[in-house]
Amino acid sequence: MSDLPDFTRQISVTTVPGAMHTGSKILGTADECLVTGSVPCKAVSVQADESNTGFIFVDGVTEAGSKHYKIGPGRSVDFSIDNLNKIHVSGSQADQRVNYLYVH
Repeated sequence: MSDLPDFTRQISVTTVPGAMHTGSKILGTADECLVTGSVPCKAVSVQADESNTGFIFVDGVTEAGSKHYKIGPGRSVDFSIDNLNKIHVSGSQADQRVNYLYVH
């Protein structure tokens, strides 16, 4: 047993900068804010629920219009962003669930 290397010295720990929070929302086909009101954050992961039969579109609304990012069931996309109210979502069909996890 003494011939085995000591790997415990090689483990590094990443500190999470704040508390993690989760949420979900049922979407229709109209573009809407991920959250209502201001929700400051540092980062967010947006996931299309695995049970969805359609896609989720994630938008960052700008002066030039929206940019759509399509997410299939069970897939996710991560953003470094300062407020959740800057993320807009919609479904390719009604009753699509979007899940999100963010660091405050």
